[in-house]
Amino acid sequence: MINLSTDKFKNAINSLHNEITKMQVNQTNNLNDKSFLIEYTIALEWFLKNKIVSPHEEIILKRDCTKIYNYVYNGGSIFYYSSFYYSESAIKSGDFAKIQNSFRKMNFDIMAMMLNIKQNIDNNRDLGYSEDDCFFERISYCNKTVNYVLTNQLRDFYNPSLYLMCNLLQTLILYYYNSGQRKYESEAYNDLKMLFNTLNRYLEKSEIITLILSNPQLYYFIYDQFLKCRTILNINSSFPQYFGNVTPQMNFKTLLRVLTSMINIDLNSFNSLFETEYKNLQKAYDSFSLLEKVLFVRNVSAYLFVNNIKFNQTLELGLFEEMPHFDLSNFLQQVFELDKINIESVSTEQIASVQSMKDQDLRLKFSKTIKGVDQQILLREATKPHGSFEISDMEVPIQFQGRMIYLCIPFKTGVEIRENTVPINAIYQILRPFLEFNSCVVIFVTAKKCSEQLMNYIKKMKNKMNWPIEVIEERTLSALLLYNNQL
Repeated sequence: MINLSTDKFKNAINSLHNEITKMQVNQTNNLNDKSFLIEYTIALEWFLKNKIVSPHEEIILKRDCTKIYNYVYNGGSIFYYSSFYYSESAIKSGDFAKIQNSFRKMNFDIMAMMLNIKQNIDNNRDLGYSEDDCFFERISYCNKTVNYVLTNQLRDFYNPSLYLMCNLLQTLILYYYNSGQRKYESEAYNDLKMLFNTLNRYLEKSEIITLILSNPQLYYFIYDQFLKCRTILNINSSFPQYFGNVTPQMNFKTLLRVLTSMINIDLNSFNSLFETEYKNLQKAYDSFSLLEKVLFVRNVSAYLFVNNIKFNQTLELGLFEEMPHFDLSNFLQQVFELDKINIESVSTEQIASVQSMKDQDLRLKFSKTIKGVDQQILLREATKPHGSFEISDMEVPIQFQGRMIYLCIPFKTGVEIRENTVPINAIYQILRPFLEFNSCVVIFVTAKKCSEQLMNYIKKMKNKMNWPIEVIEERTLSALLLYNNQL
């Protein structure tokens, strides 16, 4: 086991978040920058698996991922995978710069699809848009291109062709193993088989074997995809084994790339190499490029996750994301008319009655206190079943000061909360809507009072970062129900 420097780890994630924010503000169209954003998302995916950060910082990092997806994966950027279609004409042109740009654009488009698949997995959805059709339909053009390179012995493009095939295989494998209903299961299988056959054609050439064995990053990347394809396709194929001690030959970027593949091939080898090299990586961190920092975070996070290493306390990264100013006071007045309720008139018996309500009863009664929303929408939200992918217990659209705002309402009933107050572990439920909506207000409705720890957390989010959150609890809730003839 390594002696992990949490300060270095925290600084890495914090500095990367700030860099990502700058890139998003600048809306760069540079393919290298966009590819870097995808790499950052993959690193965050590993990091968040460990569940070691505070809830609001988890939300901030997940918002990073969502912003990157919305920015990177759009029709204007991908354009129906036309890069696949035009790749064969590019390679036949003999124009070196044109061919390089073609490979670069294809690799970016493949990474964008991988990001798209990951988003669909996270949301328990499958692919199915016309652009997704084009991805699977046009992979054959990529295969023709790399076959043309091999047949015509275009040695300058052996490396790019191998990386392209592996990126495609990696993305198809991710889809085949994980995505929802798998609409394109047969297409993915056939594409895997086609590309695997082409890869084996490459591996029949001794000069290409020599090329691969001299490049640890490429070797392990190919080996990773090779083993997975062999399992999926049920094919007994051998792969050239790498016998050398690769560490002295590798710069830090190559080492970090090797580790990202090695973790899938042999976990013991991954742990051994990572533990051997961790101190050197840590010492060199300040001189790392942004990509190397991302790969560092990815590998440290992966090491923690696969070895089930837990910290004694939550990591406070110091991330900051301020929400735009919002007139919460006037919003509450418009929606609930809180100035008209009489808190002092509420009896102990009435509070007890509210605390005995079950979830659906409380939601239905509370929905009738909301002004300015269609009654059918309120009824639908108040009676909808709970699910693992719900944003909040209720989400209703409200026009406020000329714009549409989503009012998100998480509930805690007295029946659900056994303690005298609502514990701090309710905070993620309160913050989750900010992951899904750019413009929302969260009103936490609870039959019992919030614990001091929970209320302090909410105050911190309101005062330091301007997150629009309000609490309607116990006596105030009872008075609001009473004013609206629901109690």
